[in-house]
Amino acid sequence: MFRNSVFITLLSLSSSVLGFFVQILLAQRFGLGVEVEAYLFSLSVPTFIAGMASAMMSYSVVPRLVNCEKDTTYHRRYMGSLLIGVTAMAFILMGILSNILGKWQIYSLPPESPIREYSDLPLLILLACLIGAFLIVQGCLTTILNSVKFYIIASSLSLPPYFGILILSFGLNWSIDILTVPIGMLFGTSISILCGVFILRQHLFPLLWKQILWTEIGQLAFSSPYTAIAMSCFSSHFIVDAYWAPHAGQGVLSTLGYTQRIVIAFGSLVVTGPSAVLVPRMAEFVREGNYKDFRKFLLLSLMVIGGVAAVIALLLMVFAERLIQLLFARGAFGQEEVVVVTSTLRYMALAIVPILISVISLRALFCFYKSERIAAVLGLMWTIIYFLLSYFFHNKGSVGLAIAYGISWTVFSIFTVSIIFIKYLKTYIPQVDK
Repeated sequence: MFRNSVFITLLSLSSSVLGFFVQILLAQRFGLGVEVEAYLFSLSVPTFIAGMASAMMSYSVVPRLVNCEKDTTYHRRYMGSLLIGVTAMAFILMGILSNILGKWQIYSLPPESPIREYSDLPLLILLACLIGAFLIVQGCLTTILNSVKFYIIASSLSLPPYFGILILSFGLNWSIDILTVPIGMLFGTSISILCGVFILRQHLFPLLWKQILWTEIGQLAFSSPYTAIAMSCFSSHFIVDAYWAPHAGQGVLSTLGYTQRIVIAFGSLVVTGPSAVLVPRMAEFVREGNYKDFRKFLLLSLMVIGGVAAVIALLLMVFAERLIQLLFARGAFGQEEVVVVTSTLRYMALAIVPILISVISLRALFCFYKSERIAAVLGLMWTIIYFLLSYFFHNKGSVGLAIAYGISWTVFSIFTVSIIFIKYLKTYIPQVDK
C-alpha cells in the first residue's frame, strides 16, 4: 500500500507539473486576455458535471465492483455494462448541454462582458461539452481500474490530456490560438480512454447487448446523487466563478484560474499520498468499532496536515510575487498582470489549510454508515456560501472572490469536523469505553 501511495503521489506531482506548464504557456501567449477568459468560461459547467460524475463513481461504484468480483461472469458483465451505460449517458447529457445550457451560459454574462463578443465562444462551448463527456468516460475507466487494483495505471490516465495540449501547442506553434488547448485536451483524453479500454479488454469484452445490466446501472444512477452532491464542493467553484468573475471585471476569471491552479497543485502534493494511506486505516477503525483510536488518529492527521498546509500557505504568501514572476512573467503576461495575480494569490493561499482539512475530514465522514445525506448537505452548503459571499465581494475583483473562496472553505471545514466529533464520535466513544 505504501509503495502504491508513493507512486500515486509521484503521478500527482507529474500531473501538477504538466498542469503548471500548460498554465505557463497560456500566460505567456494570452496573459489575462479574453481568450483565456472564454476558454475557462466554456469549461466551467462541463468540468463541474464531469467532476461530480467521476466523484460519484469513485465513491459508489468501487465497493459494488469489489463485492461482486467473486462471480467472474457477473463481475465482467457489470464492468462492461457500466462503461457502456456511462458512455451513453455522458454523450446524451453533454449533447443537451451544448444545445441548451450553452446558450444559458452566454445569457448569464453581463452585457458589457468581452467574453460575450468573442467570436469562437460557441465553438469553445461545443468542444468543452465534448471534453466533459470524454472526462466522464475516463472517470468510469479510472474507477474500474481502481476496483481491480490497477491503482498506478488508473492514476496515470490523468497525464495524456496535458500531453495532448502540449504536443498540439508545440506542433502548431499556437497557430489556432486558444482553440489549441481544448482540441489538445480532447485528443489526450481520447488517448487515455483508448489506453484504459485496452488494459481492461479482458474484463470488458466480449459483451453482448442482451447481457447488459441496464437495471443495475439505472439503480446505481439513482442511488448515488447524495455522494455526487457532497463532492460538488470540490468542483462547483467553476460555475460560481464563471458567473461572478465576468461581473467583477475583465481578467478576473483568468486570474482566478491561475491562482487556483497553484493552490490546488500545492495542496494535492500534501494530501494525495496521505489520503491513500490514512483513509483505509480510518475505515478499519470504524469497521472494528474502535472509535476511540479513530478519534485520536483523525486528530493527529488533521494537526499534521493542517500544520504542513499552514507552512505552505505562509511560504506562498511571502514569495507570491517571485513565484508568479518565475512562472508567468513573459510574453503577454507583463508586470501589471504580475501585480494582480500576486495580490490574489496571497489571499487565495489562506484557503489551503481549510481545503486540506476538509479533504481529510470529508473522507473520514464517509467512513461512517449512511453519512451520505449529511455530506450532501455540506457539499450543497459550500456552494451556496461561496455564491452568496461572491455576490458581496465580487466588486473587489479577483481579490474579493479569493476572500470569499477562503471564507467558504473555512466555514465548511469547521462544520465538517464538528459534525464528525459531535454527531458520530461523541456518541460512539462511550460505547467503546464500556
